[in-house]
Amino acid sequence: MARAYDPSASGGFTGELEIRLTRTGGETAWTLGIGKTRARARQGPAKDPALTLTMSTADFLRTLAGDANPASLIMDGRLELRGDFELAPRLSEMFGGPSPY
Repeated sequence: MARAYDPSASGGFTGELEIRLTRTGGETAWTLGIGKTRARARQGPAKDPALTLTMSTADFLRTLAGDANPASLIMDGRLELRGDFELAPRLSEMFGGPSPY
């Protein structure tokens, strides 16, 4: 995801996103640090995430592949968001996907 980051689609956002991936036997946290010109990924929880996404590893991979719709995952209770909900719809564009609008 960090390599796909498009700073022109960020709307000026800088900060951290936390992605919590669940699987049988546990959970793994990843942080995407979003800067003015690039994004960096690191394993571990964010210190002050603007938005936290929690989903299964399988659903995350399906979303990245374009085989799962995040809105449907939210409605099905398979994707949980905490934090700045206005940031969530922009994520697709920020990381190389189509605009949700």
